Amino acid sequence: MNTTLDIDSCIDAFRRGDTERLAQYLDDGFAFAGPTPQPLPAEGFLALIRLLFTAFPDLHWHLNVTDATDEGFLVTTHTAGTHTGPFDLSALGLGTFAPTDRSFALPSQSFRWTHRDGKVTHIQAQPAEGVGVPGILAQLQLLPATS
Repeated sequence: MNTTLDIDSCIDAFRRGDTERLAQYLDDGFAFAGPTPQPLPAEGFLALIRLLFTAFPDLHWHLNVTDATDEGFLVTTHTAGTHTGPFDLSALGLGTFAPTDRSFALPSQSFRWTHRDGKVTHIQAQPAEGVGVPGILAQLQLLPATS
C-alpha cells in the first residue's frame, strides 16, 4: 500500500508543537539526526519538541517546504522564541535553566524529511552555524564563558 503523506498537515502539527498529532505521521522506525549527539527515535524527537515549547511557549518556526518528491521534501526553518519557561537540558548533562525572559532568533537551517507509505521515516538536519540548542544557549547568554 503506497499512501501519500499529507505534508501540509504534518508540517502544521510540527509548527504548532502538536506532538500528539505529529506522532501519527512518524514511522515506527523514525529517526531525527544531525543536531543531536545521537539520532533520536520518535519519542525522543517528540520529547524535544515538548521541551522546546515548555521553555519557549511563544516558539515560532517559520517553515518553508521545497523540493517535494514522492520520497521526501526539504524544510528550511527560521526559529525564534522567548525563554519564559524552564529549559530542561538535563538529558544532555546541562541541567535546567530558569527562565531569562530573553529572546533568540536563529539563522536559517534546512532539514531533509523522507517519508514512505504516508509516514515520515527520517529527518536529517543540514549543518549550519549558530543553530540548534548551542545557538539558543549562545543567544540567551547561557553558555559558560570560554577563554
